Amino acid sequence: MTSGIVIFFIIGHMLHFSGSTEEALLLGAKFEYVANICLLGGIYNFLAAFYRKSPNRQILFIARIIPAPFVILIPIASTASPLWIFRLFFKSYSLGTTKTGLCELVIERGPAFYCYMVFAGLYALLIVATFISKLHSSTKTERSLAVRMFLRLLPFLLVCTVFTFMTYRRPVTPLRPLVLSATTVLCAYLVHKEKFRNLYDLSYFAVVDSLYDPLFVTDSEFFVRNANVAAKVLFPEYHKANYKNQIPIDPELKQILNQSVYTMDSKHIRIASREFSPEPHRIERDGILYGYILVLNDVTEQSNKFMQLEHKNMQLSFDYKEIENDLLTTRSKIVGGLIQYALEMDSYTGEHMRRTSNYTAILVKQLQAGGKYASTITNEYRITLCQVTPLHDVGKIFLANKAWNPEEEGSLQDHVNSGAKLIDRFFINDQTNLFYTLAKEVTLYHHECWDGSGLPKGLKGEEIPLGARIVALANEFDSLTLKRKHEVPYSFAEAYTTILSESGKKFDPEIVEAFKLARKEFLDMYNQVTKSK
Repeated sequence: MTSGIVIFFIIGHMLHFSGSTEEALLLGAKFEYVANICLLGGIYNFLAAFYRKSPNRQILFIARIIPAPFVILIPIASTASPLWIFRLFFKSYSLGTTKTGLCELVIERGPAFYCYMVFAGLYALLIVATFISKLHSSTKTERSLAVRMFLRLLPFLLVCTVFTFMTYRRPVTPLRPLVLSATTVLCAYLVHKEKFRNLYDLSYFAVVDSLYDPLFVTDSEFFVRNANVAAKVLFPEYHKANYKNQIPIDPELKQILNQSVYTMDSKHIRIASREFSPEPHRIERDGILYGYILVLNDVTEQSNKFMQLEHKNMQLSFDYKEIENDLLTTRSKIVGGLIQYALEMDSYTGEHMRRTSNYTAILVKQLQAGGKYASTITNEYRITLCQVTPLHDVGKIFLANKAWNPEEEGSLQDHVNSGAKLIDRFFINDQTNLFYTLAKEVTLYHHECWDGSGLPKGLKGEEIPLGARIVALANEFDSLTLKRKHEVPYSFAEAYTTILSESGKKFDPEIVEAFKLARKEFLDMYNQVTKSK
């Protein structure tokens, strides 16, 4: 704005210097007077804003509108019109000659002209008063800045004040334009060099420099325009980054800006043995991209803690697997020991426990492959059920010295209750543990029936746990095909038909359907068992 006003003043001054007609000299005078009052107002407004020590709002408002009436009166000043308003600034003017014979504009001042001089003087006093007020209330560092800024604007103030009160004479040389032009260029250079900023700019840089994390400001071509203290420590070459020095951003950081400025999903990067999480932002307004801001969030400490946590998790996982393996070994030994004990006590019961487990494995695999229970039977469930199946008749060990009759209701009730008690004694009573839960359910409920006619509680349908329903069918198939004393075992076809006939009565129809689909596997296992006998 100041440069525009100075150019306006210079145009008027050159017309005054070189004009030879009344119209040219009058136009030059109007240009100079309008530019002069506007320049004084501009100097005051600038200092008032820069020093933040302006008068109250009423005075500031009045000072800012002072040029307005003169900007209106000066251009319309004319003696060609009889209206009084056109003669307020110049009562009259005429073309005269200087001693050297040059043309000169002779002006008779009007009342508005004297008001013009008064207000120009007030502007000068306000400018000086604003400077003195700032000087009085500032610290030593601020005082130096205030003096430097005032001295840079002093040539403008002197030229404008002298022009206001001097007699309007044709200049011998264009001295004033030269002074104003040189001052404008010098002031612009110094302001640009030292980057004088308003309160918002200063607060922005104060906050940015106080950040612990490095921050970079680049233009749209990825040249670094500014960087905070942390960024300059990381990249010392950015100490000289500004609008003059074209310093490109580090290639790795440029790649982050290219790839991640839209997704905000940058991977961590390592710089100087530290780890950072990049956070890029676009600087744009009204759809125009001006540049980028890149913040490198230092996550070195968090990353180290995460790695330590990962290491601990891996160690815990390894320890857990060892414990789990030991537990599986212990369980296998317990189950194997019980089977071996059953074999010694009663070979029929021991072999039956083992074979039932094999038939269960076929059945549960078929159920997992498809059907209603495919989503329920996970790999862990399938493996664990096969492990606990041999325990379904473990209660018979306690009844070895008693008369055992599988047809008697009391015998069935006794052996499932005894088996459940044994499970509670051998394994940790934890309802969240799958091995314990399945072992207890299979042992206690494998004699329950789908229609509710079974033992020991008469559960019906899906009230019976799934594992117990699966083992019930496998147990029945082996019992039918097993050779007992004084009994003729069923053939495969007879056992197969019997199982199918009990669908919806003794067995879950869905499990019977799986049994039908696994017929070949059951037949192969039956043949192996028959040959081994």
